Amino acid sequence: MTDQTTVPAGPAAPEGSGVRRERRFLRPVIEALLVLLVFAVAGAFCGWLWEHLWTPPTGGAYKGKWYPDASGSEHLFDGTGSYVVIAAVAGVLLGLLCAFVFSSSEITTVLALLAGGALAGWIMNVVGTHLAPADPAARARDAADFTSISGTLRTYGDSYRVAFPGAALIGPILVFLCFPGRHKQSGLNPTDHAAS
Repeated sequence: MTDQTTVPAGPAAPEGSGVRRERRFLRPVIEALLVLLVFAVAGAFCGWLWEHLWTPPTGGAYKGKWYPDASGSEHLFDGTGSYVVIAAVAGVLLGLLCAFVFSSSEITTVLALLAGGALAGWIMNVVGTHLAPADPAARARDAADFTSISGTLRTYGDSYRVAFPGAALIGPILVFLCFPGRHKQSGLNPTDHAAS
């Protein structure tokens, strides 16, 4: 009788583990792309809403230049103010929604919200100003003196640009602080690391 020693085989890799690993990588990427898509559509809608709710400042042409009248001067900065209000409200609501719906990776979600907020803010500005009346300075060049010309939708300064992305980050902060149990879904529960 021959002595045969058998070496036990190592643990077999569970079936589908490669697929699960691929899904773990793909899901955050797909969710990030969906966040960008949602924010792009929302940015276009907010741009339409911005222009729709805005009241153009009144003014007129004089010697080839446009001048706002007394009433128009009071509304020159309404475009910037209404932009910030609409972008902030939309950013917070979308940030909350995306933080609840997309939970595979908090870090990816936050980065996607930041990028999506910047994209939405840019699209909102482009759509709103495109739908607004043309630049009154260009129209006043060929207009007769005292011709009534309304102003156009515009923003002043650069601080308005942070309204959409900044507000979008408020959503995940609220979700992650108020619902800490959601960290367990993505494996980022801080108490797991403290216990080990």
